[in-house]
Amino acid sequence: MTNPRGAAAGAATAPQQPALLARQDQARAAGERRAVEVVRTWLIERERAWLAVDFTKTRPEPPFDDDSELCVAVGRLPRQAYGSGLDVRGSFIVRLADLNGLLSRAHDDAAAARQADSYHCARGYQHVDHTSDCCPFEHGEAQ
Repeated sequence: MTNPRGAAAGAATAPQQPALLARQDQARAAGERRAVEVVRTWLIERERAWLAVDFTKTRPEPPFDDDSELCVAVGRLPRQAYGSGLDVRGSFIVRLADLNGLLSRAHDDAAAARQADSYHCARGYQHVDHTSDCCPFEHGEAQ
């Protein structure tokens, strides 16, 4: 039996596949970026420097697991958002500084990365921009 669409049907999909895969990668990256923006905004609005996330990386730990928009965003965060790894309770930690870093790299914003290096903060915190939302401790410029 022959292919009802003919041999040309299979040949037409080969050049389209890379374009479709590229669009799929773009859509995934856009979704991850939006998730980073949502979680970052949530942290800033609540004056928090970090958020504990369930070890499955699908939802925030209580008491914040009832916020549906936050739950959806946490489930779509890229791997790089979990730069701090697991804490002693077995929860992943998403830090505002890591989210700021992800957004800076997405824009190739080298100035923001250089500024992060010009500050030193309390152990475990990194100051990325001029806002005090990134670091709950007093700090000064690195010498």
